[in-house]
Amino acid sequence: ITRDVGSNHSQQHCDPLASPPFRDESEVLPFPAPPIFFVQISGEETLAPISVCAMVSAAKWNPQRPVILLTNKVKKLGGGLAWKVTQTDGIESAIRISQRPLADLSHTIIIARLNISQVFEGTPLYTWYTTHQNSGFQEVNLADGLRLVVLFKFGGSYYDLDMISINAIPPSFLQGSLGYQQHFQLNNAAISFPKNASFLRDALDSFVACFKGHAWGHQGPHLMTRVFQKFNDTHYNRPELVQNYVKTLPRETFYPVLFNSPLLVKMVN
Repeated sequence: ITRDVGSNHSQQHCDPLASPPFRDESEVLPFPAPPIFFVQISGEETLAPISVCAMVSAAKWNPQRPVILLTNKVKKLGGGLAWKVTQTDGIESAIRISQRPLADLSHTIIIARLNISQVFEGTPLYTWYTTHQNSGFQEVNLADGLRLVVLFKFGGSYYDLDMISINAIPPSFLQGSLGYQQHFQLNNAAISFPKNASFLRDALDSFVACFKGHAWGHQGPHLMTRVFQKFNDTHYNRPELVQNYVKTLPRETFYPVLFNSPLLVKMVN
């Protein structure tokens, strides 16, 4: 574990908003297995084929885990999908659906309607959402916050809708993991954590305290990097604590093709 992670993001002096303490969610009915979440809060009512492929590939490789799309937009999936789609209102309803026998949920994607303010209740992001969320890259910042809150409250994995799975998620990743997208920068496009993870608690606090709505990636990859760097710098002589805080995975785990690689740029253009 290196101390030289990122640039100087952990050196910022941040002013936290007045926010409520984290609410105890221990009474919430748990999922029968750690879910795999996807989020879509922008775009068309029909999901693009690449996004459908992301969800189907995750479900195919992780058949014991519910796959849930959290959205306030999407009504159907495109691409001639042969899988079943179950629509429901809210995460709590998705939990009840996931309690059904596994055979009933085979080849099923759950679409759960989002009540964003309700999801954020009991976390620092509730105050942010009601006062500051309209500044800057609104939808990107909102999606960055949603993935953190949902995993903090329920545990599981989150993947971006352009992440195609080619292997099952190892059980060890569920103890808290994210990967490097560049040599010194972590990313939030594929993350797994248990419920109430300390890393997520710190990330939610920093999301609000250091919020910069007009800075691209500040609430995403830069947030992941500076939260990890701060903990790593504080406990650099206790590598076992850092390892228990979050497992940082090599770039090839999730991002074998760099987003700015000449090959990818040529394919896109």
